[in-house]
Amino acid sequence: MEGKYERMLERARVLMMKAEDPAASESEAAADWGRAQEIMSEYAIEDWRLHKPGRMDDPIIEENVLLLPENNPTNRNKGALAMIVARGNQATAFENVYKKCNGREMVVSVTFCGTERDCRQSRMIWTSMEAYRASHWRSAARQDGAKPNAKWRNIYYQDFEERVFCLYEKLRLARERNTLTAGAGNELVTVRSAQIKKFLEGLEDVKKVSHEDLPLPDGAVDAKAMKEGCRAANIVSLGLDERHRRNQIESKEA
Repeated sequence: MEGKYERMLERARVLMMKAEDPAASESEAAADWGRAQEIMSEYAIEDWRLHKPGRMDDPIIEENVLLLPENNPTNRNKGALAMIVARGNQATAFENVYKKCNGREMVVSVTFCGTERDCRQSRMIWTSMEAYRASHWRSAARQDGAKPNAKWRNIYYQDFEERVFCLYEKLRLARERNTLTAGAGNELVTVRSAQIKKFLEGLEDVKKVSHEDLPLPDGAVDAKAMKEGCRAANIVSLGLDERHRRNQIESKEA
């Protein structure tokens, strides 16, 4: 069994190297990343085991993603989700805001900061989550007999974000409690956090929105929208660090 574990570990490592190759197309990278994720989940392989010894010294970069159209009312939600996903995958993210003549602020892009690997992984997970909730919220509203309007969508999106945030927090705590992997895994997290903090301090025009202070739902209540938003968050993938932990989380919550 140990031999098979090592073979699958190497297979996952090769797939991740292909996904991280700058020459790979977005679709090729996503496919390789997805196959690696399946292996990681099936064999309960920790994300940090894929890292080469020298990866503690990987440089920190920033990757900007435009949000089009600029006046899309969900851009603020996209920015909030990007920060949550980045934090859960050893990176960080911030919104880039443009203020119109009338004083209204619009989120026009999101910038991911971290190693090239962590930025790319965060972006792929975030893109997948965004595609899922954007394509499902209307049908979810109709299924429950609600009108798929902006108010329903906003509550659905907000509770989706809150649930994803909570799941990542539970995964982080589970990792810290795991005495077998806490040493190497947590050391990497600590190093990355310090690297990113230093990198952000060197950026002059960053709107430094703390991902620890992300906005939660504004008090508007629609039980069906909240339920569907949470349900959708329970379906989407959180990334390679999941390692069967979602089932453990849900069994403890039941």
